[in-house]
Amino acid sequence: MLRTVLTLLALLGDGSASAQGFTAGALASMCSSQAQAASCAFYLQGYAEGRNQALGRPTICIPPNAPLPTVVAGFAAHIEKNRLEANIAAGLVVGNYLLATYPCR
Repeated sequence: MLRTVLTLLALLGDGSASAQGFTAGALASMCSSQAQAASCAFYLQGYAEGRNQALGRPTICIPPNAPLPTVVAGFAAHIEKNRLEANIAAGLVVGNYLLATYPCR
């Protein structure tokens, strides 16, 4: 988890974006880039883990047999199909995507 936070801070620390201005489209671009796919995966995984810990119960349950690259590709495809979401804050769209795709049952 700490690694995820540090990676995100490094990505956002250059002044070109802020946590509030980091859009779902920017994240989807990272997910689609082979060079940045790992950073996208850390963001998605960190979001899921953080939400589950903050709520005290799991709400996002990515199956252990779902490879993280598949989750990354799924998010990128979601944004490609839902272009209006590209300008919304990444955290909001990621939350909705993960909850809809990987709800705990």
